[in-house]
Amino acid sequence: MQKKQFENLIAEFEVACRAAGLKEKTISWYTGVLHHYQTFELQQNQDDESGMCTVPSLRRYFAALQTQKPYSHHTGRPTEERSITVETILAYGRALKRFCNWLAEEDYLESSPMARIRLPRRPRHIPRDVSRNDINALLDVVDYSRDKAIVLFFVSTGVRSSELRNLRLADVDLEQRIALVRGKGDKERFVIFDSQTASAIEDWLEERPETKGDYLFPTFRGGQLTESGLRQIIRRLREKAEITNPVSPHRFRHAFAKNWMMQGGDEFSLAKLMGHEDISTTRIYSQFRLAELREKYDKIQTLAKNNKSAWIG
Repeated sequence: MQKKQFENLIAEFEVACRAAGLKEKTISWYTGVLHHYQTFELQQNQDDESGMCTVPSLRRYFAALQTQKPYSHHTGRPTEERSITVETILAYGRALKRFCNWLAEEDYLESSPMARIRLPRRPRHIPRDVSRNDINALLDVVDYSRDKAIVLFFVSTGVRSSELRNLRLADVDLEQRIALVRGKGDKERFVIFDSQTASAIEDWLEERPETKGDYLFPTFRGGQLTESGLRQIIRRLREKAEITNPVSPHRFRHAFAKNWMMQGGDEFSLAKLMGHEDISTTRIYSQFRLAELREKYDKIQTLAKNNKSAWIG
């Protein structure tokens, strides 16, 4: 597979992704990874690309990613001096897997070589959420009904930032306390919110001018909130509440999942509510419940030792 052929395949793949309705940001990420891989192979094989998209070639690439210093394949300039994270390597793997699967589907390859590539496992760590104390502190300093409704909607539904920003008036049923959100790949699902959130939304709708368009949480000019605009709202509240811990839309999402698991909720229902296609993505939140059990275990063990009770043996 020579350079010109590989470039042509990347271009064809880009068109195929666009035809499938993938977002431009996703397509840009995929093509960026492919060009990064191509550059690596050229450096390794001195302009000979005959080994592109083979099992040995891909294994070399992912082995190198775990040892080399990263650089942005969008700019070609070095970044800070640290190793690429496992999460980033897995993201590279997803991009190449999609490309190799497409090559197999289009009969450019007999089968996808990525099927034989074993990538490093994602480290198991407890997701960082927003604590209940910090959430209460945020609500204590809110002076605008829209911002209060935003915080409560995040906490009670666990939606993604984009899902909240895309919400329209017609998507929300306050009587039933449900909302229709559009997640990744424009897939729709219903989320449920509590009565406190419903009241906050009602308060906001009473103040919300009818000329603000059809987004539930518009900007002051009536347009759709941008990602940076939403983060500015949260950052302003965080600074006003003098919270030192990080606060972000995704940490609200973790807070929702934590509360669900700590209250005895099951993983399958949580996956449905959060829009996870793969239950393994949701399983990481089981660690919240494990952390609670470990804390109880340690307390009971300490109590037993203080009472000189037999704990072991």
